[in-house]
Amino acid sequence: MNFKDNKTAAMIMGLMIAAAVFLGGSKAVIQKSNQVESIYVQQLQPELERQSQYAASLIVLAKNESKDKDLIDSLEADLNFFNEATSKHEKYLSFVKLQSSFDALKISMVGQMLTTENERLLNQIYQNFYSAYDLISRSKENYNQAVKKWNEELTHFPVSFIKEFVGKGNAELFA
Repeated sequence: MNFKDNKTAAMIMGLMIAAAVFLGGSKAVIQKSNQVESIYVQQLQPELERQSQYAASLIVLAKNESKDKDLIDSLEADLNFFNEATSKHEKYLSFVKLQSSFDALKISMVGQMLTTENERLLNQIYQNFYSAYDLISRSKENYNQAVKKWNEELTHFPVSFIKEFVGKGNAELFA
């Protein structure tokens, strides 16, 4: 192509540069957003699922031992809320509530003439539950720091402009 008009050539080159910046920026925004989400999916979500399983195990043990029905019902309701939570904020709130109900039922069962095997099982469930809790607490900090940093980056140009086109907004805190 022969460009006799330098203005046309400069305009085409400018458009090509703008398109390259936009496409590269779009890819970077998507990639960074996915990195933040992967912290939740890979670190928090598996431990949250484990906690759900341990809470369910405590419910089964308490029912087999015919323990406090009100505390069992409370833990079951909180476990259902936990399992049905869809947003990260709802999941966090249900996570906190689940801890409380779990502790109340566990405490009510301690020293209440459980068989040796069930006493051992109760302690194992408790240890596993709080092992997952510790991992969640550490992962929560990593995830929330990444979210805060990412959400701050989203306020700067050109990311603030590009995010609208690629459909990526602020990440949700697990808090």
